[in-house]
Amino acid sequence: MMLSQLSYSPGSSIIGQVTRMGNLSYVRRHAASLILVAFISLGAFLRLANLDLAEFKRDEAQLAVLSLDLLSGAALPLKGIGTSVRGLENGPMMVYLVAIPLAIARDFAWASGFVGLLNVAALLVTARVTERLFGRLAALLATATYAVGSYAVIFSRKLWPYEAMPLFSALLMLGLYDAVIGRRNRGLVLAFVSLGALVSLHPSGVLFIPVVGIGLVLRPGSLRARETFLGLGIAGVMSLPYVLSEIVSGFPGVRALRGMARTSGLLRPDAMMKLRDIVGVGGYVENSGVDSAFVERVLRSGPLTDILFAACLVGIGTLVVQAIVAIRRGSGWRGRVLGLTWIAVPLAVETATRPPMHVHYLTPLLPAAFAMIGVGLATAIRLLARNTIGRRVAYTAVALLVGWAAIVQVQHFEAFFQFARERGGATPYGVPLAFHRAAVDRAIALAGDKELTIVSARGPDAADDVPPIWRALWRNPTAPRFFDATGVLAIPAEPGLFVVAPSVTIDVSRALGQRGAPAAVGVALPGLPRGYEFVRTRAPLPRSGASLASFVGGIELDEAIISAVPSLGQEVALSTRWFASSAGAGNLSLFHHLVADDGARIVGADRAAFVTGSFAAGDEMLAWATLATPPDIAPGRYWLDIGLYARHDGARVPIAAGIGAGGSRVRFGPYKIHPAAPASAPASPVARFADGIALESMSLSGGGGIALVWRADAAPRQNWTVFVHVLDASGRIVAQHDGRPLDGHYPTDIWEAGERIADAHPLPPTTLATRLRVGLYDATSGTRAPRIDVPGDSYEALAPAP
Repeated sequence: MMLSQLSYSPGSSIIGQVTRMGNLSYVRRHAASLILVAFISLGAFLRLANLDLAEFKRDEAQLAVLSLDLLSGAALPLKGIGTSVRGLENGPMMVYLVAIPLAIARDFAWASGFVGLLNVAALLVTARVTERLFGRLAALLATATYAVGSYAVIFSRKLWPYEAMPLFSALLMLGLYDAVIGRRNRGLVLAFVSLGALVSLHPSGVLFIPVVGIGLVLRPGSLRARETFLGLGIAGVMSLPYVLSEIVSGFPGVRALRGMARTSGLLRPDAMMKLRDIVGVGGYVENSGVDSAFVERVLRSGPLTDILFAACLVGIGTLVVQAIVAIRRGSGWRGRVLGLTWIAVPLAVETATRPPMHVHYLTPLLPAAFAMIGVGLATAIRLLARNTIGRRVAYTAVALLVGWAAIVQVQHFEAFFQFARERGGATPYGVPLAFHRAAVDRAIALAGDKELTIVSARGPDAADDVPPIWRALWRNPTAPRFFDATGVLAIPAEPGLFVVAPSVTIDVSRALGQRGAPAAVGVALPGLPRGYEFVRTRAPLPRSGASLASFVGGIELDEAIISAVPSLGQEVALSTRWFASSAGAGNLSLFHHLVADDGARIVGADRAAFVTGSFAAGDEMLAWATLATPPDIAPGRYWLDIGLYARHDGARVPIAAGIGAGGSRVRFGPYKIHPAAPASAPASPVARFADGIALESMSLSGGGGIALVWRADAAPRQNWTVFVHVLDASGRIVAQHDGRPLDGHYPTDIWEAGERIADAHPLPPTTLATRLRVGLYDATSGTRAPRIDVPGDSYEALAPAP
């Protein structure tokens, strides 16, 4: 039987097909329908179970806050949360959808359940669309694999714009089927409304515009139908908030989309591998971070993912062959082309414009992808079912495959959420909702009607999940204060209640503990070494004495602790303690800089530290920084500078009294980076100069210059400049080089007694060199350093042979 001969007549039932092929009884026909219902029920269970363990990170919390603002009347969001592309934001549709369950109950587990229900509806609509386009056998197989698909379940439970897109992509195709194949114009309204929802959910919804366009071309008369204009009008109204936002903001989304519109190859291999992943069974393993502890708990999937991906490709290939044959025949081709368009066009456009690909980009294509799997498996059955034995083998093999996929993924589902309860914070999935909610509830009980401060810090991506999560979950009338403790901590002089997030360093937690006591048992977070801590502070610790420096504006540096002397590749930990002597004004940042002798900044850490307008006299501020000394830092003298500057213009705050008074920095040091020791063994000097400097040797360097080895018999007090002269036979200077040792990085006044220094000086090549002259002089006065071993002020020797 050829692929082109396979029949997928719209509306034909699996009962009728099975009856014709095997003359099965009514009981068996009824059992097939029960299997369909069973898989839909299983899919609903997977999408609605363990909602207290729903993923709840920054994106979900920000979207929840926007929905709450909408319900409270605080704002009408014209756009949703941001995307991974700078300047490109989502439309507000998901905000409006999530507001529906939150209007009933402010429970984000319930809101996640609402999203799950949307995806159960997507499963039902996909079954209906697949049945109409490709027959009930394909629909049954598509529904069974879609119901249990690992990524299909993972991307169906959280408050994220992508999660609602499968429903509307399935509804869009259902509407196009009604309009193009069923020739019912009402389908045009459904298609355009679904398209408007897709675009308003996420900018990637524009991928379905060509799908609708091709559908209209397949039935040209629909372009003039009033339902087309009605659907376009509704879609326009749905997109209006985002369009208004773009106009007001100067079209940042349009510019971002233009920057993305670069062709990188249709259906690239990496993109096809993401299609393989999203229809495969490895979603739970990937979301565990491929943790060996999780992998050991779950059933092995073997080649399941590759088989399902192959079935998807076979389904696409089948439609291509059938479309070509039907076009040649002149009838029945529109359904094949429409079904092929559903997956091929968005996939091609998506992969051509968005490198690199991520698996969640393909979430809107889940219904189409699993429909292709249904077609592919149905094709395999029909190719094998040429006789009674073939039919039995084909149905048994496919049933075993689908059952195997269901058993593996259901077991992975149960194991994954148990694993998330135990180690979620250590996985890409993150800390589940229930644990954040427990911490917020405990904080509310402790705070009562008092204000509390939530101390958190930004992560490696320069973002902090804690503030949006707590804003979303907070239900107390008294709003909490949030403090970004990325290297800083402000502690009021008055006692207060603090919630310490696990994102802050142990220094912050320890400092608060020294100034108070636990207010309650903390909330452990799965997979993280520390959870939420609750601390009630008392008065600040006593001051160390007189301030090191008093800055204009009422900020005083009380103490500074430096962990180690900077050296090659070493990290230097700094901690500083500050006090407010009066209520200040303005926002200040704190800087810690390692600088060279000439003031050049080598490495630094700036902290957006002090909103001084909120300080009262006696408030304490702590700051921490780690400076990683570069491994290739040049030897020389360095300093640690600490100070404050205004955040709005960068102007440094003057120091009124103490260290650095009259300037704008408190300088610690000097710190010396030692050069590498000379390769040669110590030797008796060939010349001794004043100020404790001796010359051990002079030779040609590898680069054609002169290599000197100096030794400090005593610590020099003066900063000398080295001169190297090349003399011809008449004593005339034919080449020379003047410079401080090590290209100026290691001046003589930082040498230590007993130190040996390898010092190279470049010289141009010359054939006239007969002698070399070396010495030292004061660059300010020009006075040479006299020799103390013999009369004179230089050392001369025959030029070494090249």
